[in-house]
Amino acid sequence: MSEGQIDELRNYNGTGTTDDIEKLVFSDPLADRGRYVLVYEAIQASAADGEYSDGEKATIRKMAAKLGISEAKVVELENLYEEEKAFRQKRIEIWHPEGIPGEDK
Repeated sequence: MSEGQIDELRNYNGTGTTDDIEKLVFSDPLADRGRYVLVYEAIQASAADGEYSDGEKATIRKMAAKLGISEAKVVELENLYEEEKAFRQKRIEIWHPEGIPGEDK
């Protein structure tokens, strides 16, 4: 996507119609190539608050379906996210066995 489109997505507040965001996402002819990345990053963003709720999962599945991505592939992407999250946690525990400096446990 272009930098302008990425900025629009970052600032999208959901007050427009569904068509607005669909037009934005599908306006880039290269979007098809990055559709798995788009879904993966949506999973990351949805889980950023520490919870990946059923409502967020349903929304991502709806978005993925519009992008032509199967539910099985969404599950695969969700599993990848969980594996990477676990690996990141393991790395932190190895690098900082007494806890991250400046961070309360």
